[in-house]
Amino acid sequence: MGNLPYPLSGFVGRGGERRRLEAALAGARLVTVCGPGGAGKSRLALEVARSGQDRWAGGAWLVDLAGVADPGLVADAVGEALGVRASPGHSVTDALVDRLGPQATLLILDDCEHLVAGCGRVVVEILERCPSAQVLATSRRILGVDGEKVFRLGPLDFAEGRELFVRRARATGPEVDDDPAEVEAICRRLDGLPLAIELAAALRRVFGVAEIHDRLEDPLGVLAVAGGPTRSRHGSLTTAIGRSHELLPEPARTAFRRLGVFAGPFTAATAGAIGELSPTDVDAVLAELTASSLLAADTAATPTRYRMLDTVRAFAVRELEARDELAAARTAHCRTFLDLAERAEPALTGADQLAWLDRLQAEQPDLRAALSWATSDGSGGGAAALRLAAALTSFWHLRGSISEGVTWLRVALDRAPTEPTATRAAALWGLGVLGMFTGDVAVALPATQESLQMSRWLSDDRIAGRALSWLGQLAWSGGELDRAEALLAEAVPLARGAEDAWNLADAAGALGYVEVMRGDVAAAHAAVAECLTVARGAGNLQGEGFGLGVGAHLALAQGRLADAERDARAGLALVSALGGDYRASWVHTVLAGVGRRRGDRPDAEHHASRAHELAAAAGAPALEVYALLQSSALAAPDTRAELLAGAAATTAGPAPLLVAQVLAEQAAAALDRDDVDGAVTLAVDARAASRRIGDRWAESLATRTAGRAASARDPRAGVADLHAALEIATALGDAFGVIECWEALADVERTGPRVVRLLGAAAAHRERLGWCEPTAGGRRAAASCREIRAVLGDEAFDELWQQGRALSEAQATRLASGTRGPRNRPAEGWAALTPAEQQVARLAADGLTNSGIAEQLFVSPRTVQSHLARVFAKLGVTRRTELVVIVQRHGG
Repeated sequence: MGNLPYPLSGFVGRGGERRRLEAALAGARLVTVCGPGGAGKSRLALEVARSGQDRWAGGAWLVDLAGVADPGLVADAVGEALGVRASPGHSVTDALVDRLGPQATLLILDDCEHLVAGCGRVVVEILERCPSAQVLATSRRILGVDGEKVFRLGPLDFAEGRELFVRRARATGPEVDDDPAEVEAICRRLDGLPLAIELAAALRRVFGVAEIHDRLEDPLGVLAVAGGPTRSRHGSLTTAIGRSHELLPEPARTAFRRLGVFAGPFTAATAGAIGELSPTDVDAVLAELTASSLLAADTAATPTRYRMLDTVRAFAVRELEARDELAAARTAHCRTFLDLAERAEPALTGADQLAWLDRLQAEQPDLRAALSWATSDGSGGGAAALRLAAALTSFWHLRGSISEGVTWLRVALDRAPTEPTATRAAALWGLGVLGMFTGDVAVALPATQESLQMSRWLSDDRIAGRALSWLGQLAWSGGELDRAEALLAEAVPLARGAEDAWNLADAAGALGYVEVMRGDVAAAHAAVAECLTVARGAGNLQGEGFGLGVGAHLALAQGRLADAERDARAGLALVSALGGDYRASWVHTVLAGVGRRRGDRPDAEHHASRAHELAAAAGAPALEVYALLQSSALAAPDTRAELLAGAAATTAGPAPLLVAQVLAEQAAAALDRDDVDGAVTLAVDARAASRRIGDRWAESLATRTAGRAASARDPRAGVADLHAALEIATALGDAFGVIECWEALADVERTGPRVVRLLGAAAAHRERLGWCEPTAGGRRAAASCREIRAVLGDEAFDELWQQGRALSEAQATRLASGTRGPRNRPAEGWAALTPAEQQVARLAADGLTNSGIAEQLFVSPRTVQSHLARVFAKLGVTRRTELVVIVQRHGG
């Protein structure tokens, strides 16, 4: 029993919604399916009713209210559907009550939104007088009566939307096999609305899916073509949405049109600004639009955010265009988001930066829309675009939207007037900042230089200090460490004077990294300490994360793995909170290095891979090189060479800072492949590049690689380079470099007690620092230990090994220095002394006896006596008191 129509096409998806609607009907007598036009409310209601017809002995009856214009005629429409009419002395409702009686009956009131009051009256009377009756209503607005359970129906999920498109498209003609990704893109563009998807599928008879997607820039227009005369009352999206629009009262109708310029979800505050509504009015309007299913409210967000479906937005924009109101609405929208960006800009570098970053992130679609309008021909001059782009520089910088920021800044600078203003100076600085990270120095350098010149002319110390700081960082990235140090040293006092805590922390952190590379470890620590102090005082997470990253890089370089990991993980937590992935890339390289030194290969590979992934996504080539250097250290020889070749190709353009490091690593990799000639050539180039730049760490690696390579040809040929490298590594506090030099020198000597002691010292220091494996030189020298053990015997060998393990770093270095061969020295004076003789002279000047000196150097007293005899002869002295004076004159 009933009048439910038979569908002409199969029902697709909505499995979860069907079950929930069935459950709602089982627990309530009035359920209203509420949703936007085209969501499929009617079809879902009919499917649920049809599948549960056995529950209603009195039948399930469809009442189509679309053609009813008068709320007073709702009861007549219900009566007509059930074949009931009024009789003398009795209303239609009385007749309905008699007809329904005590039987379980379902009334489906379809399309109630324009008759809400009338539907409410009839529903209440029927449900009160017929205890076994139920009502299932479909409407874009709720009925608002007691006992009503509202069932919100949203769009299809995209998998169901894809299935719906495919089924309907196949019904239009021959079998089609469309790309699922392209079909899903259509469903996304159409907000998952079933009506819109069915209309798009109807176009499949004449267009491919890619062509359909391209035409959906104007969804209302193109889908109108797919309607046709035989479709239902919702034959076009324009009809479906227009019906809701027509029912709106003023000022909701005007506000609805103006809200069409939003590109993404919005708050009540921004809606009020663009709709030109008071706070009281905006709440009422948003409630009306939400009730009419023209807006969806996300009440889980704080504050609540409202979203308009793209198809609904397209209708609103059409209405604006028809009334010649679009330009005014877009200008109001641009003004609103410019105001937001300029309020956010100073807060992005302080204690509230996370909250403001998240706010701007949420407003990204509308900030982009505002920029698009501000840079368009109709916006009037480009001044707003320049202000907006300048205000968003820190957001793009902190969130890692580097390429996007560069694009907008260049367009805004081209569109805006060129006269000197603080805004233009700030925008030029922003282009310099973001341009550096893309590696486009040809853009970044002149922009920053112009910013400095303009800000000085304007006496704007804040922007001048920032421009100087960034010129210093550009110089640093270009490998000009002396110039970088000078520029950063000039930027620091300007930042202090302008009370620009953000730039002070940034400049101090950058200066710290420059000092790290130059080998002035004390100055590096001081700069990092200032960076952290200032950043923490201002609540500047970016500055604190930068300072921790610099400190972590220094700690890793020096072999302080626990310190490096602690600072890196703390820094990673901060930069991850900010959302700037490119910064996180830099910190991941430290963690990769820590894992590699500790022998935790999976951890190292994870961090190296993550570092490269984030750097590539951010479009930051210099950071890609850092990641490649760590990945190469974990790779097999051939793969390592390939990775380093990629790194070398990258350094040729945007990363000259890393040229020396990459060359030095290539030299080491060539030597590990037994390519001695290639290693020698690369090491020479690396050493020249490192000295030209002033990169002491790269010089240390290049020099010890040169020594190892030369020694591979002739065991004694590389000794001088290895001793030079040991001196550099000792001065830097480079524990890894020091130990590698000890092991390389042991490898050169190959036999004797000193080799055993040196390798014992290297093993103990690696264990103390948390390193797992010896260096390449150490592995080869360790192989020699088997022969030495065979000659000395186990007891003597083990005793020498333990003596080596007990050595301090200074003692082991003095022991290693004894491997230095003959050099061209003058015949007399301090310079005539060999390193071993200088050590003996210093210990004697410290007051040690011959036996004490012998114990320190692990030699016999007779050897000490011979050394002292040569020392006295070369220095022309006869007493130890005279020796003390000369030793003090040469640095103690």
